[in-house]
Amino acid sequence: MGNLTAGCGKTDWTALFKALAVAIMAFGGCGVYYSWITVCKELDDIDAEHCRYEPFVLAFGGTPDHKTAVSAWWFVVTYTAVAITSALGFTGICCGCHGCAKFYAIFLVLAWGVLVFLNFITVGRIVEYFKKTHQAGDETDAKQSYFAFLQCFMLFAETCVYLNAAWDAFDTSDIYPGEHTPLKEGNQGTKGKEVVV
Repeated sequence: MGNLTAGCGKTDWTALFKALAVAIMAFGGCGVYYSWITVCKELDDIDAEHCRYEPFVLAFGGTPDHKTAVSAWWFVVTYTAVAITSALGFTGICCGCHGCAKFYAIFLVLAWGVLVFLNFITVGRIVEYFKKTHQAGDETDAKQSYFAFLQCFMLFAETCVYLNAAWDAFDTSDIYPGEHTPLKEGNQGTKGKEVVV
C-alpha cells in the first residue's frame, strides 16, 4: 500500500459524502439498539449484559433474554465502531490522505461482515422462535415474515451503503484517471484512442 501520506492532496468528494452517510447510518444503528437496551431495562428489569435483541418476543409477552439470541450490546459496539471509523475516514478523505481512506474502507468491510453475522444469527433466532410458537398452536406466519424481512431489509440497506462507501474510499481512479484499477485492467489509457492490433 505504500506510504500513508502518498497521494495526499486531492479530495474525493463522492467518497467524502458516502463516509458521512455511513456515519449517519451507524449513528442511527446505535440509537436503535441502545433504545432496545432501554426497553429491556424498563420492561423486565433486564440489565444490559443480559438484554438480547428479540423484539419479536414482545408480541407474545415473552422476555428478550434467550441465550441463543444476539446481545444488543454487540450491535451497539459494532455500530459505534463503524461511526467512529467513518468519522476518521471522513477526516482522512477530507484531507486527501488516500492511505487513511483505504484503511477506513478495509475496516468498514470487516465491520459489515460482523453485522452480516449478527443479523444472520438474529434471523435464525426469529425462525427458531416462531417455529416453536407455531407448534404451540399460534398463527404466527405473518409476524415471522414481518420480523425476518425487517431484519433482512436493514441488512440489505446497510450492505448497499457500506460496501459502496468502502469501494469509493478504496478506489481513487475517479480522482486520478490514469491510475491502474483491478476492474479496468488492460483498458487504461485506451479511452478515446484508436487501438492498434
